[in-house]
Amino acid sequence: MSFGEDVRSAFPRGDTDTVTRMSEAELGRARATGDPAGEVEALYSLARVAVRNGDLHRGEELAETALAVPVRAGDRSLEERPRHVLAAVTRMSGDLDRARGLYEAGIALNEELGRPETVTSDSP
Repeated sequence: MSFGEDVRSAFPRGDTDTVTRMSEAELGRARATGDPAGEVEALYSLARVAVRNGDLHRGEELAETALAVPVRAGDRSLEERPRHVLAAVTRMSGDLDRARGLYEAGIALNEELGRPETVTSDSP
């Protein structure tokens, strides 16, 4: 299995320590090899752990860091997951108007990328 498959398998099981350990290792590897997809996946996973642990501020920071990677690399296809976490954190923080805008931007991105199956996960 790939890192993404492994981490997405461990997260729903609640295995936060494994997700954190794997994500930190992947983040180091991805940054060392210039792999923006791996870097985004690792940061996204760490953001999800932060949110699960109730640290919305840290989750937002990690998601913003993750979003900066595809923006810098010019790869819009990597923006979806960080944008989704930012919208969720904003909603959980109570800023519902901003959250709606973020979800709508995520929907527009997925439509632009031809990912209709992902659009429903961003419905506000």
